[in-house]
Amino acid sequence: MIMIIFIVLIITFVLGLCFNRNEYKHKEKGQSLHSPFGIQHINFCGMQETSQSQCNPHQEPINFYGAQDEGQSINSSLGQHSNLYSAQMKTHSAYHNLADRITFSNDEMEKYTTIAENTVMELIAQMKKELLRGDPEICSDFIRTGSSFEGLKVKPEVEFDFMITLLPPPTFNFYLVSVINEIPKMFSKIGVSENGFKMMLLQSSKSVFQKPMEFKEKFCKGDYFQSLAVNRWFQSLADRAIKTLPKISPDVRFSQQGPARTMKIRKSGFPEISVDLVPAVYINGMYLVAKTYGGIMEENYSLKDTLWRMSFSIQEKTFLEEISSSLPTNSCHQKTLQILKYLKQSTPSLHWSAGLSSYHLKTVWLHMLQNKSSYDWKYEKLDQRVLELIDNLLTNLGKRALHYFFIGNPELLCRDIDLPKDFLQYHIKCNLFNDINQTTIEQAYLQLVQLKNQIDSTIEELCATL
Repeated sequence: MIMIIFIVLIITFVLGLCFNRNEYKHKEKGQSLHSPFGIQHINFCGMQETSQSQCNPHQEPINFYGAQDEGQSINSSLGQHSNLYSAQMKTHSAYHNLADRITFSNDEMEKYTTIAENTVMELIAQMKKELLRGDPEICSDFIRTGSSFEGLKVKPEVEFDFMITLLPPPTFNFYLVSVINEIPKMFSKIGVSENGFKMMLLQSSKSVFQKPMEFKEKFCKGDYFQSLAVNRWFQSLADRAIKTLPKISPDVRFSQQGPARTMKIRKSGFPEISVDLVPAVYINGMYLVAKTYGGIMEENYSLKDTLWRMSFSIQEKTFLEEISSSLPTNSCHQKTLQILKYLKQSTPSLHWSAGLSSYHLKTVWLHMLQNKSSYDWKYEKLDQRVLELIDNLLTNLGKRALHYFFIGNPELLCRDIDLPKDFLQYHIKCNLFNDINQTTIEQAYLQLVQLKNQIDSTIEELCATL
C-alpha cells in the first residue's frame, strides 16, 4: 500500500509538470464558439485544414483506483503521461528553437550596426554642410530607436531606425502646443516663436544675419512648424548630400516610407541593410516625428500638415531596460514578441498580418510586461507566454480597443521615465484601433483564433523550414 501511495504521488508530480502550460492552451470547449465574430478555418504554413476537435483535444479522466488490475492501471497511466511529458518537452524545445533561428546573433548585429551607423554619420555630416540660409539646424548625434536596438529584431530583413533631431534657427524657439480636442490623439503641433534677445544679438554682430521670414516662409504655416514641408526638405537635402559623397554613394539608394527617408545600403558580402532616417523635434521630454496625419479624420482636418506624431521610442527603451533588469536570467520576454512578429510576417496575405502592425503586437506585449511578475517570464515558460500574448491580442480585438501604453497609464508614474506627467495622467486613453476598418478587425480575430488552435504544429513546421 505504501508503494502504491508513493507511485501515485510521483504521477501527481508528473501531471503537474505536463499540464502547466494548459492554463492558456486548453480553454473550455465552448469558449471559441462564443467569440464575437463566429468561427472560420484558416490554414497556416501550408498545413491541411484542422477540425475544431483536433485543435482542442480533450483527454479522458484518468481513474487511478477503479481498474480491475490496480498495478496494470498505474503502469499504463505512467506510460501515457511519460509520453505526454516527452511531447510537452518537445513543444518547449520547438518554441525556443524557432526563437533562436529567427534572431540575429550578436556578431551579426554588430557588423550590420557598424555599417549603418558609419554611413549615417557621413551622410549627416554632409547634410549639415548643404544647409541653406533659413533651414533648421541638424544635430550630429542621431537617436537609435526600434527593434534592432531593443533586442526584438527578427530575420531575415536587416533594418535600423534613427531619429535625426532638428533645432530651430538661432532666432526662433519651438514649443509644444497643448493637447486639445481638435487635435487627433497621438499627434500634436509644434509652435514657433521668435527669440527677440538672440535676434538682437545677431543683428548687432558682424555675422551674416538670417532674416526671420526666410525660415517661417519655408517651413511654417502661420505660427506652426509644418511637418509636410520638413519632410520634403529633408528628402531633398539627403538626396543632395549623397551625390557629393562618392565614397558611399554607389552603395546607397533612397526611397520614401511615411515620415522616414529610407536608405538602402548594399555592400559586397553583406545582405541589404535598410536604414530609416526620421526627422524629429525634441520638446519637453518627448520627441515628435514629421509624420503627416492620415487617419479617418483627415478630410475634415484642414491643418493636418502641421501635425506631428508623438514618438515614445526613448521611453520604451528606458522601460524595457528597467523591466529587463528585474527579470530572471535567460528570460523569455523578448522571444515571446519575436515569435509573434515572425508569425505575422510569415502570413502576409491574412487580415491579422496585413491589418495589424508590429507596433500593435508590441503594445499588447508592453502591457503584459507591466502586469505580469518576473517569475512568469522564466525561460521554460516561453510557450505559455506566446499563447497568452495571442489571447490578450484576441481580447483587444474582441473589444475593438487597444490603448496606447504611454498615454493615460498612471502606473508608469512610479517609474523613472522622462515623460510629462500630464500624458500619463491624461484621462482619455488613446485607442490604436480607431483607424482600422472594423471588417479587418473581425477577420483578424477569426484568423488569430485559428492560429492559436494550431500554434504548436505551426511552430514545429516553421522550425522545419528554417
